[in-house]
Amino acid sequence: MHGRDQQTARRATPMSAWPARPATECRTADDQADFVRELSAGAAQWLAVAAGASWSDLAMAN
Repeated sequence: MHGRDQQTARRATPMSAWPARPATECRTADDQADFVRELSAGAAQWLAVAAGASWSDLAMAN
């Protein structure tokens, strides 16, 4: 992948990178903890891509 294609791929966001539910729906401490774990996993994916990994590399690792 080169140039513009690579930039587009990095901007594309797979649905798995986003938390399953918005923070406003967290009702209990367990829900809040689950949300933070989901958010942290998504952030880790973004950081890996920023460091040069591709989304397909991350998908194969999961």
